[in-house]
Amino acid sequence: MLMKKILLATDFSPPAQELMACLAELKAQGMEEVVLFHAVSIVRAQGSALEVQRHYEERLQKEKKRLEAEGYQVSIRVPMGFPPEEIINTAVEEGASLILMGSHGGGMIRSLFLGSTTFDVVRLSPVPVLVEKFRDVNRKDYTPVCRLKFNRILFPTDFSPCARQVWQELMAMAPHIDSVVLVSVVQKVRDEAMWQELRNRNEQELQQMKKEMEAAGCEVAVHLTDGTPSRRILEIADEEAISLILMPRRGEGFIQQLLLGSTAEAVTRQSKQPVLLVPCDTHVMNGSGLL
Repeated sequence: MLMKKILLATDFSPPAQELMACLAELKAQGMEEVVLFHAVSIVRAQGSALEVQRHYEERLQKEKKRLEAEGYQVSIRVPMGFPPEEIINTAVEEGASLILMGSHGGGMIRSLFLGSTTFDVVRLSPVPVLVEKFRDVNRKDYTPVCRLKFNRILFPTDFSPCARQVWQELMAMAPHIDSVVLVSVVQKVRDEAMWQELRNRNEQELQQMKKEMEAAGCEVAVHLTDGTPSRRILEIADEEAISLILMPRRGEGFIQQLLLGSTAEAVTRQSKQPVLLVPCDTHVMNGSGLL
């Protein structure tokens, strides 16, 4: 996955400001340009919207100058409108390869919940979204979990077309990754023979993926397990000291692209680790699966 141009969305809350510290690692992954972004909510600003817009433009200009002095290529965007919509539209217009956001709401850090803006962007964006998490969330000296983010990646898969598409993205990242943990969660079915057949098939798939990733130079661990997918993914992420969870963002339902898959949503909300959610092309989103 190429991360040449990143849109960093901030609401100027303390945790959002801490996202600036993540840029160094992203630059090491190939980032060439960052778009500093803030959307002025028309609903909140009302009659003072233009004044508020100028205020935030000035604040982002200061950040722009500071980052440029550190060697970054930076642009700023401060549109007015509905924040999730403006974030997505700007990311598409700018040709951004990634949206970087924090998992907080209303300026307060919440370890188990996404802010409404972040959640709306995650479920609607056609651009991959990296949701940063924070350490020491109950203290004032919290820090983003962004250092060595690409050191040890967990990739859960159900082998659906959507998951296979994201797997190719992960393979493209292999030169920048030290190790990968592959996870398949097999949910119980009443037919024991069918369940065992499914486990065997998934084991074969995982071992083939392991060979491909090892051939690319990565250390690989495999987990074939049972239970509730989101719960097992979160447990394995903690057990394996994961630095990033990479998942397809896919929903099931009549309007799939407007929904976030139940497992992806639960993992994104509850994980201690940052989560990178990659949308699938609509033509591969008609497979069934657990994500």
